[in-house]
Amino acid sequence: MSRRSRGSGTVMSMRWLALLCLATLPALAGEHKVAVAPIEGVLGRADAVALEEAVRAEARGLDVGVVQGAPASVAAAADLGATHAVTGKAVRLEGALAVMLTLVRTEDGARMGMERLVGFTLADLQREARKKVPRLLRAGLGMEAATPTPTATTTATPTTTATPTATAKPTTTAKPTATTSSSSASAATSSPPKPKPGPRFVRPPTQISGADEASPLVRTIREVVEDVEDVRGLWRKTTLQVVLLDDALFSKALRAKAQKELTKAAVAAERARWAAFGLAPPEADPAKILLGVLDEQVAGFYDPSNKALTVREKPPGSVGGSGDAFELVLAHEVEHALQDQHFGFPDMEKLPDDDARLARMALYEGDAMATMIAVGAHRAGRPVKLALGTAAAASRGMSAEQLARSGGYSPELLHAPAVVREELALPYVAGLSLVAEVHRRGGFALVDKMFQRPPLTSHQVLHPEAYLSGEQPARVPYPAAPPGMQALTSGRMGELGTRLALQVCVDEQVARDFAQHWAGDAYTVVRGPVDGVSLVWSTAWSGDGARQFGTLLGMQSPCWQEAADANRGKPYAISAAAEARVDGAKVALARGFPQAMLSAAATAATRFDAKPPAAAPPLGELPEGQQEEQARVVDGRFVSPRLGLTADVPPGFEADLEQPPAEIVLRKPQPEARASLVFVPEPVTSEIVDGFFQTAAAAFANQVGGSSLKLRGAQRTTLLGGAAQERAWDVQGTQAVLRVTLAPACGGKGYYAVLRAAADEASRAALEKFVGSLRGTDLQDSPACAELQ
Repeated sequence: MSRRSRGSGTVMSMRWLALLCLATLPALAGEHKVAVAPIEGVLGRADAVALEEAVRAEARGLDVGVVQGAPASVAAAADLGATHAVTGKAVRLEGALAVMLTLVRTEDGARMGMERLVGFTLADLQREARKKVPRLLRAGLGMEAATPTPTATTTATPTTTATPTATAKPTTTAKPTATTSSSSASAATSSPPKPKPGPRFVRPPTQISGADEASPLVRTIREVVEDVEDVRGLWRKTTLQVVLLDDALFSKALRAKAQKELTKAAVAAERARWAAFGLAPPEADPAKILLGVLDEQVAGFYDPSNKALTVREKPPGSVGGSGDAFELVLAHEVEHALQDQHFGFPDMEKLPDDDARLARMALYEGDAMATMIAVGAHRAGRPVKLALGTAAAASRGMSAEQLARSGGYSPELLHAPAVVREELALPYVAGLSLVAEVHRRGGFALVDKMFQRPPLTSHQVLHPEAYLSGEQPARVPYPAAPPGMQALTSGRMGELGTRLALQVCVDEQVARDFAQHWAGDAYTVVRGPVDGVSLVWSTAWSGDGARQFGTLLGMQSPCWQEAADANRGKPYAISAAAEARVDGAKVALARGFPQAMLSAAATAATRFDAKPPAAAPPLGELPEGQQEEQARVVDGRFVSPRLGLTADVPPGFEADLEQPPAEIVLRKPQPEARASLVFVPEPVTSEIVDGFFQTAAAAFANQVGGSSLKLRGAQRTTLLGGAAQERAWDVQGTQAVLRVTLAPACGGKGYYAVLRAAADEASRAALEKFVGSLRGTDLQDSPACAELQ
């Protein structure tokens, strides 16, 4: 939310993250009759009829009554005596067909569940229906057999209705026994330690408003709450309040909460900061922009003032509308409630500055993101540490704009100033990376200790080693306003804000390289001259950062002049007149003042001690933990110790080893060609493989400038000496051909993926030679496979 937000909300513009946390949950029981409505959309009528019949066949196989015919609507299904109707919509998805099936209760139109069928042919869709329709009907109609749930007074073992086996793999019979569920639970290798008996582990109730007690949604909520408790290791101390709201009511509640925080004074201060540093046009209204972004992006929020977590019943388009997305949002918000009960929520207004508020939010949001991912990994039977590391690595390689685009429907966020995107993303993305690194060193028990000694700056969040070593910022005082002038606001930009201010006029990567040497700062925005603003900014730097920063500031005059000319006469505009002063490790900038005042203002802003306080490791001295041997290129040979494989880098291609989650990225500028090798720690199932083909191919095509994909064909092939699947597409709008090859890894617990695209035959041949040169040494014993054990 704003840099002064006190509450906490789930911002979900990162759909890639949702893929790490998929789980299915059982529902409640009853007697039902189902009708299958005509499937709408792009599917030919004959194929649609055949698929509708496949849905009916699966229903009959579960002994569910099936109404004859294909009623045109849910109301028509009710007239035929159906208690539920299955509706379908077919669309094209990157060359494939996707059919969204929805189970609707005819009595009131309530959606009881959704499943997506994906394939290239009718046979693919029918195969998907055999797998997914039973799951849809069992969950939505309440056909799961009840597993006895031990009460807290008779046993301290958490309920087992949401074990990885029971939730990640649909059962093949309508009535799984309690014995089977119990056995599966005990066999799950990723199960967290069970709490010891005692009154401490009597779970207080979860109070849910906005859903009928008999609704399957209520059971889902309670299961998610217990999953979060068991995986995170924090249990409710008091009753947990959950409020479900439809879109209209949720937006109203969110806006009311945000408007309380976006006071006139706070909005004016933010507008002054944006204008003084060139982060947005002078006329930009922070309140209007932030409210639009929040309404689009926020799927849930926890309010520490009333101890209630509020969730949007139907997550926004930036998340995707599935039940999985709802459970992800819920898990995130449940963790916020548990954080409050165990560690308390800070009063953000009492923290010393904006950068400190951003850093504190990163701890709370990063922990909630990590918990959400851990719950998804636990349900899928995957190692939690691996899942956190993979998600953190994937997010580190993406800018806030890329994350927003990856979320799909995010127009408000994409059109917002970069400062909004970046400050909204940092607590979730960099916060996750920080928490994941601490978890790697000592699990969630060590993460708990972070709440006693939280990160102090965005620099510590962006660089976990700076936090763990206890690196302290210099104590830079707020610069004084020149005599006779009024200060509008003061604060600290931190590393993130400093980078954003720099990249207004310089390349983003250059700004990143400079900003990481940040060692402290403070600014004051002053009213005037006339209706404009002026700025005094004191900064401290490590290494040679001060000299380089001073040089960089001196080069920005043309950019500042261009902005001043465009905004002349507008309220909050700032002139290009500026003076930078370098003094050892200190740099001061005065900008916007009358020429006669600049030198004195800049000189005064360097009068502080730039020496930082002694380092104080917040978590004590920690072991480094096992460090992986990094991938490298030696004499044209790519070596990946983590994967246990090697390959020849094609002549003329640049090898990039710093683009996670790819192990290596190959690029050639002219003619343009590129390739990536990725290890995916997911079990090799048809659903996951199909999903990877679709999403990865579309993303890769976008990187080479394509508008869409047209499937060329699919074939069986070999990779690393084993069987593999391959698909090829024409990248529309370019001459490029894209190929994706997938091969199982680690005994089917993961897979290798090689993606390559080139527009000319010579580059295609070179990339195929690279694929053919891949060789493995003890692949099954590689560190990557060991992580999956």
